Amino acid sequence: MNKFVKVLLIISASLLGLGLLIAATGFAWSYRFAQRYESLEFASMESASTTNQTFEVDAASLERITISLGLSDVRFEKVSDPAKARVETKGFFENELKFSQENGRLTLENRSLKNGFSLFNCGLFRVDWQGRVHLGAEVLDRSVTIYLPECALAELTFEGGVGDISGDLPISADVMRFNCGAGDLSLSNLNAKSLRVSGGVGDVTLENFAVESLEFSGGTGDVRLADGSASERSIISGGVFSLDMKDVELHNLSLSGGTGDIDFTGVMRGSCSVEAGVGDVTLRFSDSADNYSMHLDRGIGSVNAHNADMVVEEHGYAINPHLDAENTVEISMGVGSVELSFSK
Repeated sequence: MNKFVKVLLIISASLLGLGLLIAATGFAWSYRFAQRYESLEFASMESASTTNQTFEVDAASLERITISLGLSDVRFEKVSDPAKARVETKGFFENELKFSQENGRLTLENRSLKNGFSLFNCGLFRVDWQGRVHLGAEVLDRSVTIYLPECALAELTFEGGVGDISGDLPISADVMRFNCGAGDLSLSNLNAKSLRVSGGVGDVTLENFAVESLEFSGGTGDVRLADGSASERSIISGGVFSLDMKDVELHNLSLSGGTGDIDFTGVMRGSCSVEAGVGDVTLRFSDSADNYSMHLDRGIGSVNAHNADMVVEEHGYAINPHLDAENTVEISMGVGSVELSFSK
């Protein structure tokens, strides 16, 4: 038997083993699915009724907030009286939510999520990694409204599921984390030392933000950053989205584009880099070109500069290449045109 035939036999055996493993796993999931569907526990979940609930919040001792709800819209609202701080929920089953406030941490989570994370989420039903079916709660009109006074926290963590997140945040925090799922994220008045946003499926809008560190990793959907600043560093990594930044001041920006246009208006400070992906890049600087030294590596597309002299180099272009400027910008072009403009 020659070496080539041996290799073919090994590959065939490996593929056969993989197929048997997938088939066995599929059979096990199907069996669990059928058991779950016929069980009394599942039937009781279908027939259970939902209730509106209110949880009181002790704003004076509040230091940390952790939220993980699965399927629900979430909205933040401001109250002037700390005694009126509360969480109002709609559309959840009784005892489905866990609410606690201990040692300064407020926790609001869906107990059913502990039964296993979703492997498939088809809206009408969800199948977790153990093959168990979760139905009923997934098709309800659910919402959570969080009423808080102005206060300073150490941490705000939100684990996204399915639903929109919105509101004008009355709080500031050392660390704010938003891990988006499926739904739009629209927040304003974000004040934090560190703001971390992980995009999911849906549009993201962050307005009126003042942070030291901004980290955004892309998902799928349009992204808008407006009227904000990151005073120490900014890291934005691309997904499948168009990125629109209006009136922003970003320090030590590291922008890695994905698929979609990039439109920037504002100022960049420190050592910055823009790595374009697939899409047009438009950078409108609110100050003069004299404040920057820029280098642009060639890609596929045209390059134009307004109110600045552009120098052709061996591997691309430059603006003020010999200027000892505090602000430097390295631009790596991708597939698409690049438009640069500066104030006079």
